[in-house]
Amino acid sequence: MKMHTSTILIDKTRGLEFTESLRWHGGKLWFLDIHDKRIKTADHLPVACATRRPLDFETRR
Repeated sequence: MKMHTSTILIDKTRGLEFTESLRWHGGKLWFLDIHDKRIKTADHLPVACATRRPLDFETRR
């Protein structure tokens, strides 16, 4: 039986809150961080998470 291992590449320690709408484009992972109100990207290993565009909207609580 072959064993697989996983590695967490991006988490809260790298500035993520609540992500959705994941998309691959141009060799990067793009996603919306809804609570941080930003569109962000993640590069290949070693992972670097960057803000690409801050968003201006209100969230409902």
